[in-house]
Amino acid sequence: PAAPVSYPGWHERERAARLREHGVPVPRALFEELRSVTVGVGA
Repeated sequence: PAAPVSYPGWHERERAARLREHGVPVPRALFEELRSVTVGVGA
């Protein structure tokens, strides 16, 4: 009773829900690179 019933795709669905709620972790270096690319394009 304490453990949820799992099924094919359950782990993926749980992970997707967690990422939708809390965001996708991005390494600082990648974040800074993406941010620098968006400068001047209205993002």
